[in-house]
Amino acid sequence: LAKLRELKEKYDLVSRKTSSLHETCESILQTQNDLAQKAEEIEQILKHFTILTSIEAKLNAKNVVLSAERMLPVFDAVDSSIAFLERNVKFPISALHSRTRPST
Repeated sequence: LAKLRELKEKYDLVSRKTSSLHETCESILQTQNDLAQKAEEIEQILKHFTILTSIEAKLNAKNVVLSAERMLPVFDAVDSSIAFLERNVKFPISALHSRTRPST
């Protein structure tokens, strides 16, 4: 009977540890999902700050042909980034942009 009680205690201990491990894994998975979502949000924000590099490369390319078909997407991206910066003045570069943009 003592062996059976000892076996039951060990089973209960393993069961508690397994449950605890499961809860910890669930928490870690949730944290991973949250971080992946935040990384995607940051990536979407950063694209507005890196658009200038892309545009400079396109405009500085040798033998560049500035056709409307090629430039319209560039202008759309610039407009989108400007609108983003104006909506999100919390970013320091937004304030710089506002100071350097000509008045309309």
